[in-house]
Amino acid sequence: MTLSDHDGGGSHREPPPPISPPSSSAINSSDKNTDSTSPSPPPATTYPTHAPPGAGYPPPYGSYYPPAGYPAGYPAGQNPHAYPQGYAAYTNGYPTGYQNHPPAAAYYGPPPTYATAGAVNPGSRFLRSFILCGCIILTFIFLGSILMALMLRPEVPVYKLVAMSVTNFTTNPTLFGEWDTKMTIQNPNEKLKAYFSNFKVDIIYKDGVLSVNYAPGFALNTKEARDMDITGSSTKANESTLDKTTKDEMEKERANGSITITLRVASLNAFESGSFTTRTSQIVAICDGLKLVFPNNSTTGTLDNGGKPMLCNLYI
Repeated sequence: MTLSDHDGGGSHREPPPPISPPSSSAINSSDKNTDSTSPSPPPATTYPTHAPPGAGYPPPYGSYYPPAGYPAGYPAGQNPHAYPQGYAAYTNGYPTGYQNHPPAAAYYGPPPTYATAGAVNPGSRFLRSFILCGCIILTFIFLGSILMALMLRPEVPVYKLVAMSVTNFTTNPTLFGEWDTKMTIQNPNEKLKAYFSNFKVDIIYKDGVLSVNYAPGFALNTKEARDMDITGSSTKANESTLDKTTKDEMEKERANGSITITLRVASLNAFESGSFTTRTSQIVAICDGLKLVFPNNSTTGTLDNGGKPMLCNLYI
């Protein structure tokens, strides 16, 4: 049956005729055919390997199904969030293919080993102990020397000129004379013994040396004094130390009956008390302003000291 077109301009097809159920005779005939032949195996059951897209499961790996509700038109496998065509993709300044992981750590060798306090060389330990003991011993010796020096207080010896004379003294044509000097040296210390050595006795007129004499050394106990008798003579060698001006002045002075000279006595000196000994030092005793008188213009002169010893000055 054909329906007329409506105002909307649409058309309708006729519905398909209804399907009638099979008759009982047809069913019976089919049963007979089945019984008459051998039974066929049941069909194999097949299961879908993937769920249909609309079943609520995510699509399998490697395929892409657009979810429901998204507009159609995106090709399969295309990122819907990609940049539209016509726009340049964003670059971060790094080259393509940059590995987004930290670089490999640099290799460092094992840390150096340090010597511990328990690994000290026994030889170096012994050397340090030896040096320390030596320093301690030297310190005690130094302090002991200072204490001994403060306790003992060495006093310098006393030099006294007792007498002096010259015989056969002449200055023209050459210098000559025989000298005799008597001195006393005293050790004033109560606890120290004094030692003297290398005596040298010079008789001087102004800057010239009239005579050079030597004497042996000796030792003085505490509070002990000793007399020295020093003899010598003037020689031509001594005359070479006098210039003409000095020699003329000495002759003029002797013509007046006297000359003034200086006695210089040099020696090495040290003090000792048991195991304590001071260092050796040089002592110079100077007796100046000595007046030798020549009576009646003779060649013999004696010291004018009034019979009293004259104290000499010491220089160390």
